[in-house]
Amino acid sequence: MAVPDDATPSSLEMGLGLYIGDCLDSLPPAKRNLVRYFATEIAPHMVAIDDDSNGYRVLVLPAAEAYGSVLNAVLAASAYHMSHRMESSHRASQQAQSYYTQAINDLRHIPPGSVGNGNEQMLSILTIFVMLISTMITGCSDFPILYKMLTSLFKASSQGKSQDQAYLREFLVIQMRKFELYANPFIDEKQVPGDTEYTNFVTQGLTCLRRCAELHPEHAANLARTSDLISQAGLIYSLRARNELAKESSFRLVEEYKTSLARFSPTTAGWKVLIWATFIVAAESSDTTHRAFLLETLEEQYRRNGFGNLRTAMDMLRDVWNRGAEENWTKRLPQWKVFVM
Repeated sequence: MAVPDDATPSSLEMGLGLYIGDCLDSLPPAKRNLVRYFATEIAPHMVAIDDDSNGYRVLVLPAAEAYGSVLNAVLAASAYHMSHRMESSHRASQQAQSYYTQAINDLRHIPPGSVGNGNEQMLSILTIFVMLISTMITGCSDFPILYKMLTSLFKASSQGKSQDQAYLREFLVIQMRKFELYANPFIDEKQVPGDTEYTNFVTQGLTCLRRCAELHPEHAANLARTSDLISQAGLIYSLRARNELAKESSFRLVEEYKTSLARFSPTTAGWKVLIWATFIVAAESSDTTHRAFLLETLEEQYRRNGFGNLRTAMDMLRDVWNRGAEENWTKRLPQWKVFVM
């Protein structure tokens, strides 16, 4: 879906005060429309409930005005997403690659382990988060490199001093916990913790859902069920990774997940953030009925968000299923170098 050059801001954008008119007036129309596209077509898929507190709009877009690499990352994500949804995608794809390369070149100037300016570091971290969205949209194999850069920079980052910096840092910390949870199965050289430690790890990763429930008490019950489903998937992954999941227990856990997920519809609060959990449970599944249901759920997610990593995820599942029980599927995931979230 292309955004025409003469497109005007939607009522959603104007109502949320997204700074598109104020902060980005200096941009050429084509770039301004890509920013608008990010606000309406990409940012909503990064949170359980899209509202005026969505940091991928209210923090990322103003940051794009202040920091060139954030802007390039936003433009790349939008152009990549457009290229997947347009019938003729060559021009948009070339555009996207150009913006993506510019963002990478900006990040290459960051000294490894540098503490530097705290605000600049947070903007660099924000850039990498947005670039990781591009890898989700394209399903490309840059994920491990970007994620390693993200974790290194995050550890070295210094605390912002102003209130605005504190708000940005809080957003980055919550997103980092979420990304750590979802990235864990797809990275090499990791040690799977025991049950208690992994439970704490999952709990931290779900901070974003608890915050969302506080803002939307009317959806708290569904968001709690969403957290439970993600926790179930985390348990399945940790047990399988440690070779501690018996066949009978595996079937029961997958069946419980399927039964709970079947109570959701695509419009239920929390459904759209169950991609990772559904993928993990599908990888563990052995029953054809379970597999068909979980695969159809991922296909419906793809129809709604257009993120190419879901197509790769479904290829990964078919590969896992074809291999059967001859090897532990958790060891295969990092080999694909793709981030499923």
